[in-house]
Amino acid sequence: MACAGHAYAGQIDLTFGTLPSAQGWTFVSGGSPVATVAQSFTASAGVPTLDTMAFGITGSGTSALYSRATGVNGIEPVVIRMRGRLLEHEGDFSNTFVGGGFSFGYSNALALYQMGITPTQIRNTKGTILSSAYDNTQVHDYRLEFTAPSSVRYSVDNTLISTNSSGLATSLLRLTLGDVTGLQGQATPARATSWGRLKSLRP
Repeated sequence: MACAGHAYAGQIDLTFGTLPSAQGWTFVSGGSPVATVAQSFTASAGVPTLDTMAFGITGSGTSALYSRATGVNGIEPVVIRMRGRLLEHEGDFSNTFVGGGFSFGYSNALALYQMGITPTQIRNTKGTILSSAYDNTQVHDYRLEFTAPSSVRYSVDNTLISTNSSGLATSLLRLTLGDVTGLQGQATPARATSWGRLKSLRP
């Protein structure tokens, strides 16, 4: 992490060479059944991959994600950028956060804001469809911007798609990346690839 100005000013780069656990991130799994790192995340030839399709629509849903609290606070602006694509998705689209099978986001100890991606939709934490204009099986640049207390902007390929500010109440303070469906008590497995530029920018 490159820091400048004060303790929280800087940039967090998640690079392609290794899994997030080797870059200061913590693996988290919840729901049922519980996943392991080896069952859900791999890194090969410089391309990290998330794959939770093997869990299917079973139990309460499986979460397999990486989180990071170090260098994150709930006061300053946050910008998260991710380049990736979603190759496969399973679900009946009745779940609240159906996009959670492949998502990234930020929680400021008050609310969780997520950008969830399906092959044809982009949704927020509450399941609201933010856009259905993109083929997410192709590589895109996704961006979530947060400004306290609750201003949120969602963009794809540098085009603003929504300013929906709905979040999910939480006491956690962190960045997240992965499959969060088990934390929602839902099952929406996904197989994603080519992610790896998750950034939190705090001017």
